[in-house]
Amino acid sequence: MCDRTVVLDSHGDTSLQLRNGTQLDPTIYITCSRALARASPILRAQLRGQAVSDDPKLQHALQIKGHDDESLAIFLNIVHAHFLAVPRTVDVGQMYNLTILTSNYRCSSILGPWIDAWISGIREKVRESDMAMMLWVFWELGLEDDFHKMARRMVVNLDARKLMNDGRLWGSRKTARVMDQLCKIRLQSLQALFDATKDMLENMLVSVEVPKWSRFATRSDPRRCRRATCAMMESSLDSASLWPLPETTEVQESVTEVYSKLAAVTIHNHMGCEFGHFWCRRMQDALNSQLDQIKTLWDSHEDSLADVTELEN
Repeated sequence: MCDRTVVLDSHGDTSLQLRNGTQLDPTIYITCSRALARASPILRAQLRGQAVSDDPKLQHALQIKGHDDESLAIFLNIVHAHFLAVPRTVDVGQMYNLTILTSNYRCSSILGPWIDAWISGIREKVRESDMAMMLWVFWELGLEDDFHKMARRMVVNLDARKLMNDGRLWGSRKTARVMDQLCKIRLQSLQALFDATKDMLENMLVSVEVPKWSRFATRSDPRRCRRATCAMMESSLDSASLWPLPETTEVQESVTEVYSKLAAVTIHNHMGCEFGHFWCRRMQDALNSQLDQIKTLWDSHEDSLADVTELEN
């Protein structure tokens, strides 16, 4: 195995490489300790410690906790003011790895001049498999509006297994609470849809006057019409595997899939009826009231960000 050496400072006094890199041939970087110390308080503390090099030409030897040499090279080029070597575009994986690295060493602010260009190139290209990584990027870089939009997409579009598995990308004790809250909001959103559905069905059977939801109500007994409507709805829900209404913890589908099933039941049986429009509005309002909780996640951002020193690989 041959080590590759990259000299970032011809007068460098510190050798640096990944601690847990995935490359078979790790890259060794010759760097300036003062540039590293200026960029990161964590590196500054390490340089004052016991990081002594075996090479008599160098004063320090550091091992950096990161995911890949590519993100480490971007970080070091920025630190050493080699700005022409910094890429103009990055993909989601590169952005995630880079912000994990800068978060570990409390220096994400050095990415400031490139954030707008990088984010604009990937904001609209995020696949479901990349959502959790992009959510972390928005969180770490302090992009509140983008964070809210991505969190909402995750809650409504990801199924239970995917949302749970993505929690590993937020592996620190502090930030893992964000993913826990998203899982909780997903369950509450499903419950809101089911509660609205249950309420609608129950209202059909009450003896007091209720809105004439059916277009046939004026030509027949309203109570009989409502009972027939209720029976049709229950039958359609049963065909969609949603009757009896399940426990939210048993639902593996995404919120969007469940909502689509409920909406399809309405459209199939009651297209053009006031009942259909009323029910869909109630479901949408109930869903939105739960999704509004996402905005409260940002309240803990500053405290969590200040306490984060590293994420699990």
